[in-house]
Amino acid sequence: MSMFFMKQLESESLQLSLFVVSSIFVGFSTTVLAIFSVLSSHKMVVKVAQTSVMLEKINRFAKGLRCMAVSMIIFLSSIFGIFDFLKISRLFLVIGLFLFLTGFAYYLIASCDLIKMVKILYSVDEGKKQQTIADFEKELRK
Repeated sequence: MSMFFMKQLESESLQLSLFVVSSIFVGFSTTVLAIFSVLSSHKMVVKVAQTSVMLEKINRFAKGLRCMAVSMIIFLSSIFGIFDFLKISRLFLVIGLFLFLTGFAYYLIASCDLIKMVKILYSVDEGKKQQTIADFEKELRK
């Protein structure tokens, strides 16, 4: 089983696919970091920014970004044959895969954090919403 796994990992097409997927997640992470910077101007987030909560959320994306970037370098180096002369080229591929999976896990966790934060910031108070609708309908009937 492990030999099959290693043969698959040594496949250039798999390495190229992992490189492409890593680069996509690096782009997503960079975009999300930009969203965090925009959210940091929100009134409620300014209060949270004075604590370590916001920094913790941003650090998760940054860790994922670093893991994905290093895995991209490893996969691209392997594709170009830079590791061919080393006897430990398989070790680099396993490390690249580990970093890819770690970066992906950080990305998922941080994305869930972002979704929760956006829901909290932009949630609508149902009571106020119903009152606004009722007031609007009352104005329309005049």
